Amino acid sequence: MITMSVPPTFETTNALPEQKVDSLGVLLREHRQVCWGFLMARMRHYADAEDALQETWIRAHKAWPGYREQGQFRAWILQIARREALRIQRRNQKRYLEEPPWKPVPLSSPDQHSEQQDEVSKLHEAIAELPDHQREAVWLRIVEECSFREISRIQRVPQGTSITRVRRGLAHLRKRLQGDSV
Repeated sequence: MITMSVPPTFETTNALPEQKVDSLGVLLREHRQVCWGFLMARMRHYADAEDALQETWIRAHKAWPGYREQGQFRAWILQIARREALRIQRRNQKRYLEEPPWKPVPLSSPDQHSEQQDEVSKLHEAIAELPDHQREAVWLRIVEECSFREISRIQRVPQGTSITRVRRGLAHLRKRLQGDSV
């Protein structure tokens, strides 16, 4: 199992009215792990995910005065995180093309070469084969338990498109993993 430590939290500033800053700080602390997991799954590079998380917090602070509680905060903050991830990936495109998409899970001892570790490696490989938009949709649906409505808002696509992305991504994973076990 891959464990991801979350980088240090970004401190709030006094640029906004005190009460609104406090509520943003509380919301950011509550959604920090979700954002971090999303960014690591999306970017697959620790330093870039850390940069994207910091930029997400900065952009959230700047956008906070205009935030309207029409939907869920999680969808709003993940939408910002997604835009930052895309911006950083475009900036570092060459590195993303050169690096392997997933690093193997480090083993603490030779005894851990079990069937379970092989299955985890196969799952990581299958996930890495998914196009970015499907991998992101599957992550949001399965790991973050987002509704299709939230996924469509985060990815800025119609709800039917988010359903299709999740369905096709899961079908690919199922086919790939069943094909490996036969």
